[in-house]
Amino acid sequence: MSLVDSVKTDTLPKLLERNAGDNPTAPGIREKTRGVWQTFSWSAYRDMVRDFALAAFSKSRSISSSSVERSAAVTRKVSAPA
Repeated sequence: MSLVDSVKTDTLPKLLERNAGDNPTAPGIREKTRGVWQTFSWSAYRDMVRDFALAAFSKSRSISSSSVERSAAVTRKVSAPA
């Protein structure tokens, strides 16, 4: 059975969660920063991905909220009697 056939690992977030649960301290990802390789465990990588996703979601909600408020203000100005 491949990873894609399993309900527990059919998406990248599920696979990341499974790896972080099964091997939380095992190396999950390595990246080079200023010529030095940094190793992050599966649990640390999961936490970074979660924090990034929450920040992006929060930012998109604040952008859309302010866009709606601006649109409403423009509509009020346009439709106000002269």
